[in-house]
Amino acid sequence: MNVWIVRSVIGCTIGVLIVVAVVIAGILAGLPGPPAWVIAVVAIVLWALLVAICVLIAKYRYRFTSYRIDRNVFSVQTGFIFRTLTVVPYTRVQHVETEQGPILRHFGLVKVAVSTAVDSHVIAGLEPELARKTLDQLAELVRLAKEDL
Repeated sequence: MNVWIVRSVIGCTIGVLIVVAVVIAGILAGLPGPPAWVIAVVAIVLWALLVAICVLIAKYRYRFTSYRIDRNVFSVQTGFIFRTLTVVPYTRVQHVETEQGPILRHFGLVKVAVSTAVDSHVIAGLEPELARKTLDQLAELVRLAKEDL
């Protein structure tokens, strides 16, 4: 869950920085604007509020995200307001891979991505050994499903 929270906080921070940069650019371009201290106070309050909201959303997203590996299909459920259940037959899977960006690497976690012709479905935040076993299990189920065709 910490990975989800860190990603949300980074996203909120970038959003606030973009808004502040646009306001400052407008002031530098000669548009009337508030004093610098007002911009700083508003930016800090906005950032704190957005971080609190992003943390709550990240916790809910984490709680309502799950995956399941069955004999014939792989499924991912997401969403806490609008719930989505995606079921992917193994015959539609093109490849399965593990990914690890800097945030996941910092927490010692890996994600497994299941790619089809249309989309990619992610199982995020797995420990490396579990990710490897999940990758192997999915790859074997895909191989078996394609042999049966």
